[in-house]
Amino acid sequence: MSTQDRQSEEIRALERLLEVYGADRTRWPARERLQFASLIANNPAAQRLVAETAALDRLLDQVSTENEERERALSERIMAAARVQQHEPDRVQEPASAASRGSASRGGGSSGPRRRRERASAFASPSPSSAACAPG
Repeated sequence: MSTQDRQSEEIRALERLLEVYGADRTRWPARERLQFASLIANNPAAQRLVAETAALDRLLDQVSTENEERERALSERIMAAARVQQHEPDRVQEPASAASRGSASRGGGSSGPRRRRERASAFASPSPSSAACAPG
């Protein structure tokens, strides 16, 4: 194998290493750091590959930072909305099955109108416990 073929093979191996670990040599396995140190120091093509990969790494780091900032902003909006919702009174919702809705609409149950009056009166006058919790 000629020296040029051997260097080509080393360059291809360096390309694979850069694709996997990036240009930051501290991320490379120790063995590969030692193996490619001489090639990078003496070969302009290897130096160019490392420089190009470093530029790509910087771009990827910027995108990652932008996404982190967007995620943080989204998280803050969600938490703010949750705090607002926590302080707003909840609507009273009754679980109703299809069968109970059907019988009430057909007049099958006599508790419907009475139940509505009870709910209406519950909202009309605050209980002592709810008055104590009201912001003042």
